[in-house]
Amino acid sequence: MADEPVESWNVRWLEAQFGLQRDRDIYYTPDYGVKAALAPDDMPMLYNIWDAMLYLTGGEGFGLPAWEAMAAGIPTVYTNYSGHAELLRKGGAGLPVGGVLQPEAGTCIWRMVADLGQVIEAVRRLYYDRQFGHSLGASGRTFVEGYSPDVVVSKWHEIFQRLAAARPAAGASVSAR
Repeated sequence: MADEPVESWNVRWLEAQFGLQRDRDIYYTPDYGVKAALAPDDMPMLYNIWDAMLYLTGGEGFGLPAWEAMAAGIPTVYTNYSGHAELLRKGGAGLPVGGVLQPEAGTCIWRMVADLGQVIEAVRRLYYDRQFGHSLGASGRTFVEGYSPDVVVSKWHEIFQRLAAARPAAGASVSAR
């Protein structure tokens, strides 16, 4: 159908599988289309049209999308596994969900598969308690602001000043401990 998103997933099948009714449970953005990537300048626009982010990765290093969501002030439902979970937990910026760990074929790297029931409950909580979602988003935004370039440069400057002040005078010997 012309009004359906074009994806590798069969949208009608997914709607039927999960009992979703179009325009009641799920809404498609007009002119929706698949895009391989967005330019960095387009990312704030993308995050700012969302109410929340689902970040159900099986394992992530730093988790740049989590950081971007916190910078945009939106709450995140995330798998409680790997580096992104630590960032979101420290920032108080989302709702963790559990899952099942299983090894990746070929590499045996452990990946988490999110528990769908927990995901649905977390999304429902954000949907029905918008104030709670806003508070999570605000908490994440505050956390990220603590790492702005100005703040980080200032902290490093303080460290270097303390080290320079503690440095032994020229010509003084440093004893080994």
